Amino acid sequence: MKTALLSLLQGFGSWCRRWEARFYLLLAAAIAVLLLADYSLQGMMGRGSEVIYDRLVKLRISSPAPDPRIVIIDIDERSLQEVGRDQGRWPWSNSVVAEALAADRIPELSGYDLHRPEVRYGERSRVDFLLSGEGRRDCFLEVKSVTLSRIAGLAQFPDAVTARGARHLHDLAQEVHVGNRAVLLFLVMRTDITHAGIATDIDPAYGAAFEAATRAGVEAVAYDCVIDPEGVTFGERLFVQV
Repeated sequence: MKTALLSLLQGFGSWCRRWEARFYLLLAAAIAVLLLADYSLQGMMGRGSEVIYDRLVKLRISSPAPDPRIVIIDIDERSLQEVGRDQGRWPWSNSVVAEALAADRIPELSGYDLHRPEVRYGERSRVDFLLSGEGRRDCFLEVKSVTLSRIAGLAQFPDAVTARGARHLHDLAQEVHVGNRAVLLFLVMRTDITHAGIATDIDPAYGAAFEAATRAGVEAVAYDCVIDPEGVTFGERLFVQV
């Protein structure tokens, strides 16, 4: 009796060992099928809810009053041409700085007789302005339009990763190395800012390039703008966090 029971147990154990691998394989397959079915069902329900919402919007009897806090601005080529009659061509930051240079409104850049826009230099760069004057070193001026503000009073650049911007900083540093002057001007297109800085959390590489460039002698200045119904004009100097 004991021998038969032992033989039965051994046979059951052998059967379990044979099916153990198959069991886990079948279990994994079942879980995968359930997950796939759940994902497909969610997609179908999501699309279905969108269709239902569209139908309800089209069938509604009355439309809600628009929220006065929401303004939709459509900027197309025609709009740019209309604004360009007074503000110059896009980007507006460059035209604002050009007017300020012509009016000698930037103390750090006064004394230059010639202001040439968009001059090629470096390996693949184009500087916004090349300033020249008798008895003065050429000045390579790079303008950055700044709109990002996540802390009250602080504007930051960049608002996205910009490998091109980091390359410009490297090229500006090279100009300082060969004896020229290089200036990075942050033009803050806002009226609620007191100081400007670098958003290193958004683009650490740009932050490192900015630090290296300023150590090499690239100057950094920042100004805000006066924005009113008459247009955008050059404003006052801001403190730069270096």
